Amino acid sequence: MKRSSLNVEYVHEWAKELTWDERFKCLTDQISILGHQNNMMQRLKGKVDWVVTDTCLLLALMYVKPDYYKNFEPLLLEVYSSYNNINLFIDRPDFYTEVGRNQTFEESKAVDVMVLNLLDKHGIPYVRVPCSISPVDLCKEIVEDPGVVNDVKFFEDNKSENSSNCGHSQCAQKGGTA
Repeated sequence: MKRSSLNVEYVHEWAKELTWDERFKCLTDQISILGHQNNMMQRLKGKVDWVVTDTCLLLALMYVKPDYYKNFEPLLLEVYSSYNNINLFIDRPDFYTEVGRNQTFEESKAVDVMVLNLLDKHGIPYVRVPCSISPVDLCKEIVEDPGVVNDVKFFEDNKSENSSNCGHSQCAQKGGTA
């Protein structure tokens, strides 16, 4: 996206920072994680046209305990809705690196199902993208026409053999709204 002279910034996943720092107890405090993740995005409002992140704020709902604050979900949904989101669920490839992660490959596949169920439950639009699609082609098409994420034919016609950069769920925000 930057190669196309777009004003874009990447926001890393705060929970991944906690994992690398081995601060696993902090991973249970979803309010704190939401606050940190939102701050990294919020500070970019009005400064960039696009923010790309490999996490979605909504994923916090998967990690809250049943007895967590009853108003956390509505708050999270409100924060999420304050951004102009394009959600991509990039299908997981057959390989997986456990370094820096909290799940095994099998557990990560179960998380994939939970993510899709969560998005469906809340009526959050997303597009499933085969990991074989070139990330460069995908970004180029989204930038040219954000509506392409609704074009299934694009995903069928633009698969590439280069799947070495396959990711997982991605989230992008457009319009300087972080």
